[in-house]
Amino acid sequence: MSKVDNQDDSRRVKARDEHPEPVEKLPRAHFIYRSLLNITKPLFKLLFNLKIQEEPGLEKEHGPCLVLANHVSYLDVLPAAYAMKWRDINFVAGKELFYKPILGSLLRSLQAIPKEQFYPDPGSIGRILRILRNDGVCILFPEGQRSYTGAPLAFSPGAAKLIKKLKIQVYTIRIKGAGLAWPRWADQLRRGRIEVELASFMTKEEVQQHSLEEIQEKLSRAIYHNEYEWQEKSPKAHKYRSRKLAEGLERIIYYCPSCKSELGFRSQKKQIFCRSCGASYKLNADYSFNLDHASSPANPYLWTELQLKRMRAKLESAEPLYSGNLEYCTLNPESREPGPLQNGRLLLTEQSLELIPLEAGEKLELRSSSEGNTYVSLGNFVQLFGSDGTVYRLIPEHPAEVCKIVEALQVRAEAQAQSLN
Repeated sequence: MSKVDNQDDSRRVKARDEHPEPVEKLPRAHFIYRSLLNITKPLFKLLFNLKIQEEPGLEKEHGPCLVLANHVSYLDVLPAAYAMKWRDINFVAGKELFYKPILGSLLRSLQAIPKEQFYPDPGSIGRILRILRNDGVCILFPEGQRSYTGAPLAFSPGAAKLIKKLKIQVYTIRIKGAGLAWPRWADQLRRGRIEVELASFMTKEEVQQHSLEEIQEKLSRAIYHNEYEWQEKSPKAHKYRSRKLAEGLERIIYYCPSCKSELGFRSQKKQIFCRSCGASYKLNADYSFNLDHASSPANPYLWTELQLKRMRAKLESAEPLYSGNLEYCTLNPESREPGPLQNGRLLLTEQSLELIPLEAGEKLELRSSSEGNTYVSLGNFVQLFGSDGTVYRLIPEHPAEVCKIVEALQVRAEAQAQSLN
């Protein structure tokens, strides 16, 4: 059995220096960038009824500036670029995207900045600094990866440290609806609504007046967005159209409230079904579920919150947060190519996070990223670190266990944070 992404397995080993050094937009990159925006913006208006709002009296900086945004979808970069229409922006993208045949070529043509996700990456920081020294614009997504629930992800103070270091104009962008137009758990787009809010976060003078902690707190508020809270607060809930609206939900929903079983869901078109008890749940165009069952959560986000509640209850009963067999491999430190697969068991409690080889070898102590989040490919794998910095890719037996491991890690992090206070 091998669930490792085929694209991961087929990657060629590429040197870091193959990626272009984006100092400023060259004429060719500028032409491609502007052409891309001119072609896609009418499509976004047609498909997503795109709305862009600017803060009243917004001063449009023409020198170096930093843009920070929430991250809910692959779509996020384009709405952000439309909002910053008076500038060409350079954006940071996960390095693995540069290996995809068509997307990688486009990213290099646009002089995007490759970054190792959840690793310290001095190279990407150096590229950002070079762009800004040349009066350029960079956009960053502090959360580091797309939310899979539509709720904001916690993030490290790395972006706040960069703001404090640079002392330049900073803007924030809040993107709404993109995580419903293309949820992380789904394979297909849905027609619906996307809104973008652009605001001045801090001028270079204001940056100097605030502490790192104050900047971090203010930034968390400025880019905070929950897709389902936005739906509830809207005068009329926005509708998203797709014939396969619910397909993929089994990547994040694994607990059936009707029969209390786990890992038994499948999806088809607009419904998810429990294989154990036969219960079915229909997902409506506004992302609410038909409440045919008394125990049914109202939407996918509340369903994941129910799962987290059950996970937190395990702490009180001293049960392991997660225990299960899986396949695992290490990643090459230079190319990030996956090595040979081995069989093991992951044991996750409040006190420990252990990978126990089933064939031979000593148990390994693992940890999450020092940057705050865990890199996951929903339905495929989770990546964690060994004590020596080795990256371990964990591939559970059931696709939904990826989400279960992520939720267990979240609950463990919450418990450890509380114990420190």
